[in-house]
Amino acid sequence: MQDSAPIGCLQKAIFQGADDMKKMVGFLLGFLLLPGLCWAQNIGPGVPVKNLPGKMASPNFGIGYAFHQAEWEDADFEGHRVYGHFGAVFGDESTPNYEVFLRVGLASLEVDLGNFDGRNYKFKSDTEPMFGVGIKGMFYQGEVFGWGGVLQGLYIDSFKDSITLVDTDLNARARLNLTLEKYWEAELAFPIHARLNKDSLVYFGPMLYGSGADAVANVLVEAGDLALGGNFEDKTDEDKIIGIFAGLALRFENVSFELEAKYKSDLSAGALLTFAF
Repeated sequence: MQDSAPIGCLQKAIFQGADDMKKMVGFLLGFLLLPGLCWAQNIGPGVPVKNLPGKMASPNFGIGYAFHQAEWEDADFEGHRVYGHFGAVFGDESTPNYEVFLRVGLASLEVDLGNFDGRNYKFKSDTEPMFGVGIKGMFYQGEVFGWGGVLQGLYIDSFKDSITLVDTDLNARARLNLTLEKYWEAELAFPIHARLNKDSLVYFGPMLYGSGADAVANVLVEAGDLALGGNFEDKTDEDKIIGIFAGLALRFENVSFELEAKYKSDLSAGALLTFAF
């Protein structure tokens, strides 16, 4: 006759005694349903980098960096992204400049989940590829003030990690394979800018955005010689759709630099350095 102790231990671990473990599992699944929490890309002003004199179009190349740090339910989130910017600016003295661009880079995500049963747990993804496209242009330029528009999108294939939670009192453990996949984001921004001099301007404005992803979790709980597992999948999108941003842009003959802060679900910051040729 099979010993019923492991069965009782497993039932207790899943349904009765392991409240902290259940809370941690629930938290991790909830964390996967927050795709808008840790990603952003530079918007910039509606004024593109300069089209060089005498050229129908000026290609430009640059490098950008974005950082995001936030807290949610006592967990610390940290996201990083480094990307290459490849753009082309069109326009002349009679036509406002506009730019189309492609961004390709790498992104990572780390979440400090705090302590459970005397141990510190972290979700830490590998560095994953990211891809972005966009277009920006200036609609109006007065003596000092002007405004424009930016439309851009972002795609990251997946963030994934495996975490094992241990409850020594119950001799039970839970292994979670967590994935946030097919993440996409679209932003439509309307930056208003003010020229400080011929080479520098400050900008700010509202933005509309949307994002979505597939959240997937595989959970296996073991107690004694018994195990019970399951798969959880869900599609999710961002609850909020309005954000704000502000920054400083320096526009020289062949070099442009932007420093920007953005607030959507939480605060993020980034910078972009580009060279026209």
